[in-house]
Amino acid sequence: MRSKISKVQGFKGANLLCDSQLISIFAPTLCVLCPQLRGDGGQGLSFQNYVNAEAGIPLRNYLRNRMNKQLTIYPSILTACCTLLFAGAMLFTGTGCSEYNKIMKSTDLDYKYERALGFLDSNKCYGALPILEEVVSLTRGTERSVDAQYNFAKAQRCVGDYYLARYYFKMFAKTFPNDPRAEGAQFESAVCSYLLSPKPSLDQLETEQAIDEFQLFLDRFPSSSYRDSSQIMVDELRHKLEMKSYESARNYYHTENYKSAVIAFENALKEYPDTPYREQMQWLIVDSYFRYAELSTERRKLERYNDTIEAFLTFVARYPESQYMAQAQNVHDNSVKAIDDLAANRPTE
Repeated sequence: MRSKISKVQGFKGANLLCDSQLISIFAPTLCVLCPQLRGDGGQGLSFQNYVNAEAGIPLRNYLRNRMNKQLTIYPSILTACCTLLFAGAMLFTGTGCSEYNKIMKSTDLDYKYERALGFLDSNKCYGALPILEEVVSLTRGTERSVDAQYNFAKAQRCVGDYYLARYYFKMFAKTFPNDPRAEGAQFESAVCSYLLSPKPSLDQLETEQAIDEFQLFLDRFPSSSYRDSSQIMVDELRHKLEMKSYESARNYYHTENYKSAVIAFENALKEYPDTPYREQMQWLIVDSYFRYAELSTERRKLERYNDTIEAFLTFVARYPESQYMAQAQNVHDNSVKAIDDLAANRPTE
């Protein structure tokens, strides 16, 4: 599945360049007709930037957010947008598009490659992509092949297709390990995985893969100039896993599945001992034990109230000045009273 940005690649050949020109001209109208294409939370990027955004680290939050959102365009609005683009394409026939057609039809591979690099350098990534794809296929086994494959990977990232960019960067680093760009290619592959990492509430396989890729990169290039950037991104990815673990446990708690909540909170604390949510999770373990005891059958209550008291003592030992202390103390007192009531009501033999 490709990111939403890469879906603009539906236009092929000359239309890729025309599309870029049309977007520049019709952006104001398209933003009125398609407000969903404007930025995040009403403060994001224009339609032009939505399509042409560079996949750089400073834009990671914007890109991740757009990939995690469903883009909803009602049929009538979509029809209006497509009509504008089609009308614009008719107006541009014979101008920039014809020039691009000449490039595509040229048999001079050196000329085509030079123009593709020009498009890439000026961020006209959709214009560069089909030319580079052709150059890669026609130069395999030649000296130019190495350079062409690297730039083809760059173009894939430039258009926001992080799945393909990751694949081609990884293949470049594996195929040409002695090339001076192999280090950068392996780093870029890990960055693509980082950009594919979804929000914490979703499955985190991509997040785990990104962490693994950065670790492999740091193991292979321990003195890399990308080391600090890699560590920053790894920390962000691990924090996302912490959030996922914490939110999953809280979900058990809020759905009154208290036994599972206790297990989930305890596992999260073992896996992420330095999490900033540690104090709150320790308190929620105490409360989960108490609520679980309250919902238990009579023959199970005593055992589970005792579990509550034990969890409370652990909590007090670790966080004697906790903001949750009053609540925890109240749970402890209620547990002690419940145990006393159970003892008083126990039938005598």
